[in-house]
Amino acid sequence: MLGKSLTLWVGAGGVNEPVKIRKVDGTSYEAVYNPRKDGRHVVMVTFAGQEIPRSPFDVNVGPYKQTMIRAYGPGLTSGVVGYPALFTVETNGETGALGMHHLCPSIVS
Repeated sequence: MLGKSLTLWVGAGGVNEPVKIRKVDGTSYEAVYNPRKDGRHVVMVTFAGQEIPRSPFDVNVGPYKQTMIRAYGPGLTSGVVGYPALFTVETNGETGALGMHHLCPSIVS
């Protein structure tokens, strides 16, 4: 917790990870954590005692892999129903077939 206004909780498998928080200016904070294992991590962010929109955040942590391929863009982090989810994949000269799978939430009745 910093200045009794911003709190972060990062955890995997029920284990809390240490988070370093630094106040950048009057309206911004920088947070850094170093995942100790792979898998699903949950990042919960609260400000002034209230959870911020879209918190908690799911972060999938995997082992390090040496590659020049990068994928980025808003379509990889969030989306809005009925609107395109755009993202970019740069192969940076690596060769091979590009494959993608999109898993949708299932509807349970």
